[in-house]
Amino acid sequence: MKKKLIFIPALLCDERLFSYQVSFLENFFEVDVFIPKKFDDISVCVDFFIEKYKKFEKINICGVSMGGYIAMEILKQQSDIVDKVCFIGTSYLEDAVEKKEARIRSIENVNKDGFHLVTENMIKNSIIFNSENKILVDLIKDMANNIGIDGFVNQQKLILSRKNSKNLFKNMLNPCLLIVGKNDLITTVDLFMEMFDVLKTSNAKKFCKLKIIEECGHLPVIEKPKEINEILKEFFL
Repeated sequence: MKKKLIFIPALLCDERLFSYQVSFLENFFEVDVFIPKKFDDISVCVDFFIEKYKKFEKINICGVSMGGYIAMEILKQQSDIVDKVCFIGTSYLEDAVEKKEARIRSIENVNKDGFHLVTENMIKNSIIFNSENKILVDLIKDMANNIGIDGFVNQQKLILSRKNSKNLFKNMLNPCLLIVGKNDLITTVDLFMEMFDVLKTSNAKKFCKLKIIEECGHLPVIEKPKEINEILKEFFL
């Protein structure tokens, strides 16, 4: 029987963020994508997730950015249902005050300033090596439009509701893979090195890995899909 592998996307992204991974990895896994569009609280979101997937004896999770925050909360609430977990372009730290304030302003101003500014900033900050790639730019715009303003507001509130997860990493029991783009402007290589150093003090230290993806920003799954596919296959199989 194939292992269950669940992807959880970044802010304003839908299942198409993982289209390369799903088409490749469905040969080896039973693959699903969980879209946290309707939840404005991370605990409520995770309760729903656990209820949805409780029929599986074990699951594997790959979370990108916001998806990583949700994966961390799943491990806090019920780590025994998880086999292996991969975190891509995410952080175990709670947002700093100024970042929280920026999220709150984005919620307050999204209707006034226009939703297109949100997607433009996302493109500028996420895919710095591919900002002229029309296919990727159009994909990000289409995914954002699909999630919509209400979904954006919910997801920002969900992110605001999360807590620091450093203790989770100190006490990690699950095999864990960290992936970061070398040129990620949002979650930096230095942050991932710090997260990996903490993992190396945990009981899972022998089963934790860090991969730094060259010439890549915040969304390696679409910027370097072939490389990511092989890394995920090797880790989760």
